[in-house]
Amino acid sequence: MKTKPIYSSAKCIEDTLPEIENEANLLLGKMTDNRMSISLEPLKDTKKGSVVETLDIKIADELGTRSYEMYSGGEAFRIDLALRIAISRLLVRRAGASMPILIIDEGFGTQDNAGVEKLVEAIHSIQDDFEKVFVITHLDEIKERFPVLINITKTAEGSMITLDQ
Repeated sequence: MKTKPIYSSAKCIEDTLPEIENEANLLLGKMTDNRMSISLEPLKDTKKGSVVETLDIKIADELGTRSYEMYSGGEAFRIDLALRIAISRLLVRRAGASMPILIIDEGFGTQDNAGVEKLVEAIHSIQDDFEKVFVITHLDEIKERFPVLINITKTAEGSMITLDQ
């Protein structure tokens, strides 16, 4: 009796990582003037000389390659955004579906002025990939960077919604 080879989840992940890396690095490059790049490592050598499955996220910048945990909150937000969009795009492509909406909830508060500028530019650069992009923020300087504002104000009677175009 013949058996079919099993396509392990580890093999699936290993085959998918380069696609995620490439997609994430395109977006991360836009947000960092190509200063940062992501490397996803599925295997790690142990001190005992064996190899274990893992998923280490390594980020390279002008200071060298460091682990994800060594980056600031603003840098980590940009890395997270790039990875999330890359994974979403991969899943949508494989499902033959579309990704109509992107929602970014806050995140700008962790950015310095240059980081805010690059993040807004990156959002604008990928906006055509989505039918709608919603950016949720409390920062007035961010609100004015987008063409349509949905303002939600709490009142004694409940929340009031206004639309500014």
